[in-house]
Amino acid sequence: MWGPFRFTSSAVCSHCGSIRYTVERQFPFTTVPYWRSRSIESTPLSDSVGGLLTSRDHTWQFAHGGGNGVRCALGEGRSLLQCTDSALLIGFLEATKQHSGADAARHYLNLALDPTHSEAFMLWLAVSGFQPDTHRDPAAYAAWFQAAVPQAPEFGNFPLLPADQHESSTAG
Repeated sequence: MWGPFRFTSSAVCSHCGSIRYTVERQFPFTTVPYWRSRSIESTPLSDSVGGLLTSRDHTWQFAHGGGNGVRCALGEGRSLLQCTDSALLIGFLEATKQHSGADAARHYLNLALDPTHSEAFMLWLAVSGFQPDTHRDPAAYAAWFQAAVPQAPEFGNFPLLPADQHESSTAG
């Protein structure tokens, strides 16, 4: 539905990485909707993490929107958008699940989809040297993890799993 008094927005689920698109027709000069349409779309991330989810409930983080007099509305969910189609994150979660278990992979998924930690975590992952193709080998993954963990505090205060918990599950 096009025309004046229309507000469109997107939100990201902080559990699975799906995206919800919303279109509202609002009463003039208010934020009160009289008509609303929503659609939920899967993303490469949400398609890949089904086995890690403990709940199918969505928790939506407003990402951005505009219309009906609002030029640019930004929310905490905007930092999660980078995760929804990140091949690097998906490969990391798959390798972590394979070498360290579903609990460790779930922990990192939660970090990536936490608006408080997402940007720093994704920056750390991007510069950590992780490569999905080469870190499928348990020894390569363990060596990468031992080298990458000390770098994490430089990018933000996000809670990586303690190295000793990870060591026992990655040791050959």
